[in-house]
Amino acid sequence: MLSLSVTWIGAVYEAALDDGPEWPPHPGRVFCALVAAAEEGSPDDDALRWLETQPPPVVLASKSRSSRLPTFVPTNQVAATASNRVGRTNGRRQWERSHPFRPSVHLVWENADPAEATLAQLDRMARRVPFVGRSTSQAMVSVAGVAPLDATDLDRHEPGGNRSERLRVPYPGYLEALRTAFEAGAPARSVNRWADYGPPASTRAPEVPVAEGPWSDLVTLGFDRGTGLDGRGAVLVATAFKKAVLERMGKDFSHEDLALVHGHHDGHRRQCAFLALPFVDGKYATGNILGVGLALSRELSQEVRRGLLRLLGFDRDRPRLERLRVPGLTSGNGLALHHADGRDTIDPSRWTQPAAVWATAYPIALDRFPHRGDALSDHVVTACVLAGFPRPEVQVLPSPPLRGTPLLRGSDLRRRRDVPQRPAMHALLRFPAAVRGP
Repeated sequence: MLSLSVTWIGAVYEAALDDGPEWPPHPGRVFCALVAAAEEGSPDDDALRWLETQPPPVVLASKSRSSRLPTFVPTNQVAATASNRVGRTNGRRQWERSHPFRPSVHLVWENADPAEATLAQLDRMARRVPFVGRSTSQAMVSVAGVAPLDATDLDRHEPGGNRSERLRVPYPGYLEALRTAFEAGAPARSVNRWADYGPPASTRAPEVPVAEGPWSDLVTLGFDRGTGLDGRGAVLVATAFKKAVLERMGKDFSHEDLALVHGHHDGHRRQCAFLALPFVDGKYATGNILGVGLALSRELSQEVRRGLLRLLGFDRDRPRLERLRVPGLTSGNGLALHHADGRDTIDPSRWTQPAAVWATAYPIALDRFPHRGDALSDHVVTACVLAGFPRPEVQVLPSPPLRGTPLLRGSDLRRRRDVPQRPAMHALLRFPAAVRGP
């Protein structure tokens, strides 16, 4: 038995494969990290040559969510300048990122029987590895001769398996091939070899039913990094966002189409929902609002949908909504709005992945006043069904369920001062099947 464990310090794994994120990490990539940490001509080489002759390992990894981090990096092109200085230009790049639910991966060679000296040499080499993936993916790596203890709830990717994926793997001669490619200036991928992987062929993952909610899309826009608004201003922010969108649309759309956006119409469910996106449920969560979102109903007409997407910047030939002013919270021209840039809070998948249990990031404000003796949970169930969701079981909570949730006062829930304060509460919603958000 031989197990190699990788734990990412920042809980983020940055590595790309065919213009998409690489998850789980390929055994070939981990082997390359060992080669980079090895001292050429030392006993490290003997340990690596032993390892490359072993069959492909089992990979144990959790599920992961992906994102992209846009950035600018210097290119090799040189632009002409008025001075005699070299004019390096910057090019736009996007780093593929994986956010595993557990930031640890184990490679397990179940039938390996390394000598004690080989095992110790591999472990010493592994502990010198500073990162796995891009250099920003700092990691701790270790090797042991026993099965990992914390791998019982991880997904198992077996060589062969049901052959649903292909991973790069080491092979006899891989060490020399990598060093020869390096000396020739060729990338490591030029000497790749692949193996079929997948879940164990004898097992088949049960199909998990997913119920579609009333929303088909969630479009998000974020403020500048380092900028956030008081989380207690959620109603003010969402209302200002809604007003800004309607003002921009008013010139080109009929009153009937605008009614689908602002919601003041009869005979239809709500077609659009304007959201403030708070930073919650994290170790350092502050509750600050980092961006805004617009949820679009499945019933929304294509003409209105296209108009909203153009307004929010998905048509390069038309100007988009670039700034948001929130009376009482912003000054001057307001805050700049950007598309999702890799931050969890303004990543649409943060709020839309299917789940059977949902927790409130903001309290639920009831749309009516309960009568004496009414169960608040019954009103939440009714509201969910009217909105187009399956009927949930509702547990009303005495305090916020997520870390960092801002504590809203009654006045924070009012759109205007002349309207009465609506009853509100935090809750857990348990649906009979996974439901796609928001």
